[in-house]
Amino acid sequence: MPDMLEPGMPTLAERPVLERRRSRNPLKNLMQHLSVEPPPENDDDRQPRRGSLIRSLSWRKSRSPSAHSDRSGCMPQDPDLCPACTVWAADIDNIFDEMDSNFMKNLNPTAADAFDNKEHSLGHLKELEENRWSTKCPLCKLFHSVHIPSEGDGDLYLSGFSSRDTNYLIDTQTMYDQEHTAKSKAKGYSPAFLAVVPKKSGDGALSWDVNADWFRNAGMLYRTAPEHQNELLSAVSGASGRSGGGSHSRGPSLSNNHDWVKRGVWGREIGQTIDMSVGQDWLRFCEFYHQGRCGRKPVTQELPGFRLLDCSKTPPKLVDASIKERYVALSYVWGRQPATDSALPKVISDAIIATKDMGVRYLWVDRQCMDHLQPADRLRQIARMDEIFEGAIFAIIAACGRDANSGLPGVGQTSRPAQPKYEFVNSDVTLVSSLQDPRLAIQNSAWYTRGWTYQEGLLARRRLIFTEQQMYWECEGMCCPESLVLPLDLYHDSEEQRMCDFMRPGLFNGVSFVGGSWERWKRLPSKAEESSTLSIFREADQHVINYTRRDLSYDEDSLNAFLGISRRLETSIGRGKVFNVLGIPVWAPSVDERMSPPRTRDLFALSTCFWHHQDGVVARRRPHMPSWTWVGWKGAVDLFSSITIVDVDGNRPERKNNLHHYVTATQFTRNDSTSLRWTYSPDFVLLDRDGKIAYDFGATDLRLGRAPKAPALAIKPYAILVPNPFVLDRVKAKTHPGGWIFNNLSVDVRLSRGNSTTGGGGIREYIERHAKGEWMSLLWFVEEGLIMLLVVERSVRDGRISWERVGRMRMSFADESKEVLKKFGRLEKMVEELPLRRLGGDIIIE
Repeated sequence: MPDMLEPGMPTLAERPVLERRRSRNPLKNLMQHLSVEPPPENDDDRQPRRGSLIRSLSWRKSRSPSAHSDRSGCMPQDPDLCPACTVWAADIDNIFDEMDSNFMKNLNPTAADAFDNKEHSLGHLKELEENRWSTKCPLCKLFHSVHIPSEGDGDLYLSGFSSRDTNYLIDTQTMYDQEHTAKSKAKGYSPAFLAVVPKKSGDGALSWDVNADWFRNAGMLYRTAPEHQNELLSAVSGASGRSGGGSHSRGPSLSNNHDWVKRGVWGREIGQTIDMSVGQDWLRFCEFYHQGRCGRKPVTQELPGFRLLDCSKTPPKLVDASIKERYVALSYVWGRQPATDSALPKVISDAIIATKDMGVRYLWVDRQCMDHLQPADRLRQIARMDEIFEGAIFAIIAACGRDANSGLPGVGQTSRPAQPKYEFVNSDVTLVSSLQDPRLAIQNSAWYTRGWTYQEGLLARRRLIFTEQQMYWECEGMCCPESLVLPLDLYHDSEEQRMCDFMRPGLFNGVSFVGGSWERWKRLPSKAEESSTLSIFREADQHVINYTRRDLSYDEDSLNAFLGISRRLETSIGRGKVFNVLGIPVWAPSVDERMSPPRTRDLFALSTCFWHHQDGVVARRRPHMPSWTWVGWKGAVDLFSSITIVDVDGNRPERKNNLHHYVTATQFTRNDSTSLRWTYSPDFVLLDRDGKIAYDFGATDLRLGRAPKAPALAIKPYAILVPNPFVLDRVKAKTHPGGWIFNNLSVDVRLSRGNSTTGGGGIREYIERHAKGEWMSLLWFVEEGLIMLLVVERSVRDGRISWERVGRMRMSFADESKEVLKKFGRLEKMVEELPLRRLGGDIIIE
């Protein structure tokens, strides 16, 4: 691909071509082909003032040898390179020396020149995209493999960046604020990497200020370390010489001047077959440094019927085992495609190989290790899935392929794509692609869409994840892609037993707000304070929201695949406070004489009426579970309520009122005096299938003067018996742009069947179905100005009438909540003002 690396030179059509005599001096020859053109006159302000690296090379009188090179004066050439890449490659050591020198500075993201010195443009890659199929030049192919696509008019540029200052793994502002050693101006902290970035204008063009997140998908070109260095530095090997077995200092020790290579991020050359010693190193590092964070909790109870595959046998043998055994767990996608004729699907065969290569004897696989169980025993193991995955040394996650026959890329006979790379013949430099951020590959995998795998990924303490391109490690204390060598000793906070705060956590080991993107690291268990009520409900809500966006092959698994998460919440941050009834949280903390009753039934009412299906989702019933819980439906669920409030008299401006379930529930548990006086929910109870009361939410205990007991319910369907409820009546309905109005009340309706408020045109259906007796809306929860109703649909089963929850309604007065309370004075008076009547009989919601 001739004239590929010409930074800004005019095209052939713009000026005549003069044959330029090639110099025998490679550096002078490079200067002839890579001169930097000044910005065009019509250039806009988006263009960074790129450092003229090539121009500065011409001023250099002499240079010391690069860390990569043993320059001997002989300059061999790669005959496969195109002419432009040949002259560029001739001085690769000097180019990287210059970039490393320029990026060796104190980190300061807020400095006035931070943008100016962020990028060093090396060359204009003319026609790289156009010639990608015809070129035979290995460097041109390498550059194209990592180019960042962009719309608009313009070209691609080869540029250099700092692996510290422009890295999607690192929050540079946090590194700067915490004054970490790595922000210093010293050799090795910020080695340069190469990337191919767009400099285009027009519709769809990316900003010329390069964003580090761009490289997550395209990848970057890193050098392998000048000399092979183990990324664990001497952390593990030095462990045996330290007293205390697990004691270690907080800060890194880099006093040796020869250790500069260990300070920065480098590339790792990986083959099409995985070198499992990399995974072994990650495991050893974690087991030594993360004992308090990733260590196993004591096992207090054996698991009857627990079995493991003994991978040391040929063929592997299924054996009875203790859950205390040292084993690996496999998380994978079975898929609908039938297995091959071989004894084991490919993913399990490869997992056995990987388990042995990691130095572990036993492997747990659901189908092999649970198929022998009777239904009751199987359900008991499913209910303790948290212990199975937490108990594993690590989980092998197959985030690749569509089914169990896809295998683990790079293991056994399962191949994986070759890593784009290039080894310079005239230097010790080898450029390797960092490949796609494995977290993106995981999120785009079939594994990430499945319901069972949701809890498996979260419950494991350590995860060895296989994507199509590379292997990835994520324990509770660190994240490591196979394609990069990270300075773990430098970037590791030994006191917190995890990576430093400036290292962004992964998909499973972080904590975020609802809807958050990048997260913060979880607290060290030994340092964690008692969990706040807000954090308990927030985590519970996040799991429901995320899980209901996953797919299940069998509707009957809707609760089973979530039981491990529920039990984790009950035994960790929610211990002694939150319990779970078929996916709905039950607030039942222990109380003493100084505390008010926990109002367990009221909060259960709030939780059963707050959830609704996401706008645009076509929900479907899962009849094996009750309709009042989200596990009885297929479809993405939201736990957020928004209502547009209008004043029918026009005296007040339109406003929106937004609520999150976890915030509302938290405020409710505070039991302030106003809330206690202005709360209503029906006196409902849970019924067994035989009609007996299974749980009355502590009502009997309170009547007898006892503290309410926590629910201890078997995992099976329950109905809700509602005595003589308030139901919607006497409605004058109309619409407004933001919703509906019933009498003088603003209304927001979200339905799993039929048209919600947001769907438009559904008000007629809603009123008509109520008039026909097909639907009813029950007053379900009131707290001060928050009014929630449950929408139920009539059904006939086995000759008897029952009702199913098909949606929820939220009502609001035009006045602010405080004004409503002042206006009515009593809860009963406010309820009388609502368009309701007593039904005159009991109903059962199934």
